[in-house]
Amino acid sequence: MPVTVGGGHRFMAVYSGGSTSCGLEKDGAAYCWGSHTDGEVGTEPAGSTVRYDLPVAVSGGLRFTELAAGESSYCGITITEAVACWGQGTSGQLGSGHEDSSRPIMVPGL
Repeated sequence: MPVTVGGGHRFMAVYSGGSTSCGLEKDGAAYCWGSHTDGEVGTEPAGSTVRYDLPVAVSGGLRFTELAAGESSYCGITITEAVACWGQGTSGQLGSGHEDSSRPIMVPGL
């Protein structure tokens, strides 16, 4: 049965991947909720016992035109057409080596 997401946000799009979901507001602000084991909510701190039941703002103040969800990571196209990713990066999915990041990091070379 569908349940209303708390927090009073009005999302124009919602993205889900693994155990985390993110919403994109009309002004490009991204908010995420759910499991934060690998930093996939996009805020400090990350850790195996951290879970957010309500949407929290993705760190860094970036504005996005679109997001994409992976199993434990997210990437977004910013309003300046750059790409930023956060979450699990141990297999290189953040485009910056092989480390997790609980804050959006810019993908080099794009």
